[in-house]
Amino acid sequence: MRILFITGTDTDVGKSIIAKLLYHYFEENNIDVDYFKPLQTGCKNVYSEDSDALKVLGKSNGNITKKCYKIFTNPKAPYYAAKDDNYSIDIQELVNKIKRTANDSEILICEGAGGLFVPITKDYCMIDLIKELDAEVILVTRAGLGTQNHTILSIKALQFCNISKINIIMSDSKGIDSQMIRENIEIIQHLTNCNDIILVPKIEDLKDVPYMNFNLI
Repeated sequence: MRILFITGTDTDVGKSIIAKLLYHYFEENNIDVDYFKPLQTGCKNVYSEDSDALKVLGKSNGNITKKCYKIFTNPKAPYYAAKDDNYSIDIQELVNKIKRTANDSEILICEGAGGLFVPITKDYCMIDLIKELDAEVILVTRAGLGTQNHTILSIKALQFCNISKINIIMSDSKGIDSQMIRENIEIIQHLTNCNDIILVPKIEDLKDVPYMNFNLI
């Protein structure tokens, strides 16, 4: 059982795009891969336009109704979105669901909500879920201004929690100046000892997903 947990340095950083690219990467390498979005907020159901599972898998990719554990209406952190829907998230049930799903494939791409300290319950955050699952982290970060602080803080938090399986994917969704990208990568590597940083260039059309070698096999 191998779980790749996708988290971000902040919201709307491009986690779903990276999940789609990773899914395609494993498929192209004939690896049995599955996708799961444990907690989806800000949409009505798995088929609504804001559904991350729909963005990653598309309507034609099997029964995607099983690709989410819980969906909440308001676009908030899961803890507060669940409160708005009068629902209490059961952590053990959530963990067991992810593990059962992971057992059905070689690799499970598990996409979190927001960043590491987004609360799932009042006392349990995404980083706690990563640690409990013993998952390998895919940290998605921006390529431009501000990414040094956000990325380094996120990596330091993971390292402090003794989470050592960290992969950094820098998403250049805006076409950032190449010198700034080089400088960002240089200082992140120097201050964290995380040397493997993969740069994903701007993708114009997600309907035609490019193949990228993530070196994760």
